[in-house]
Amino acid sequence: MSNTSASWAPTVIIVDADYLGDVAFDFTVNLERMLGRRVPPADLSRWCVCAALDAELRGEGNHVMVILAHSHGNKQMRCFAPSDYADELNGRSFDDRLGTFDIMTSTAARDISMADHLYDIVGIVLSRQEVKRVVVVPSEGEVIKDLIDLMRHNDLTGKEVTILSVAPLMARPAYNVQLGFSIMEALGIDGDEFEGLK
Repeated sequence: MSNTSASWAPTVIIVDADYLGDVAFDFTVNLERMLGRRVPPADLSRWCVCAALDAELRGEGNHVMVILAHSHGNKQMRCFAPSDYADELNGRSFDDRLGTFDIMTSTAARDISMADHLYDIVGIVLSRQEVKRVVVVPSEGEVIKDLIDLMRHNDLTGKEVTILSVAPLMARPAYNVQLGFSIMEALGIDGDEFEGLK
């Protein structure tokens, strides 16, 4: 991915897709045990819409780019449908009342860590003046800390940045929303199902 290789949308969602798939798997295992039924794969388009809404994108006719970053060895996104990066996801788009979502995939080189690959993408996106809203789903721990440091060294004037994470964050300059909400919605889990569970 290069700084000039894409027509950037005003809203860009950047995802560590390996990590998001692992989190969805953990949710699925626990939910199936709790609910006593099979939980189908998460609907990727539904998740994308929820992620945009969690970042407070509103209205209609929006243009959103979704970048699914993944490691070299992973050909499919775990626990999501559609899932095949090359055949089902890269270069595809879908329409929702919120707007048009363009999906592209970005494979980390064999000798590059997923964390470094994600930092490179975030750095490029933050440098684009036409991008006004950035949503990032990184893995946990030091990756988030380093990502926030990266943001502090970039001029975020005119940009709204949201990090979706499992654990709540206190750090700024990014807003923080719980990742679990969008995953539950994408899995089709209705809160009413939990009523009566002990």
